[in-house]
Amino acid sequence: LIEQSGGDPIPRTIRTCIKFLEQDSSLDIEGVFRRSAKVNIVKNVQQSFNLGENVDFESFITSNEMSLESTVHVAAVIVKSFLRELPEPILTFQLYEDVINFQQISGGPSPEQRQEKLSFAKNLVLNRLPEPNYQ
Repeated sequence: LIEQSGGDPIPRTIRTCIKFLEQDSSLDIEGVFRRSAKVNIVKNVQQSFNLGENVDFESFITSNEMSLESTVHVAAVIVKSFLRELPEPILTFQLYEDVINFQQISGGPSPEQRQEKLSFAKNLVLNRLPEPNYQ
């Protein structure tokens, strides 16, 4: 993926979608990653990404092709689809047990409990996650 992104560790598809989703107006939309989008529009946008075309989500809104809400859901669905289709998850299969163990650590109200959970997460990400996944 890094080679396909011109050496950028973050694929263009993800960078473009997240940049759009980070905008204040996008973050105000309810159910950003929970709601779906029209399948045919998602497929068309994914095809544009696959062909190396520039995708400008703002232009969908300004041209009245889609509402802000619909455009946000399309970008979110593309991110979810991209991550789902990776041959190996970002938190790799080898880290599965560690991720499960992390979830079982009580992140309770005491500073010690929170520190234990934070230390576990730091170790997982900094020491065990492959460098390309960390970037």
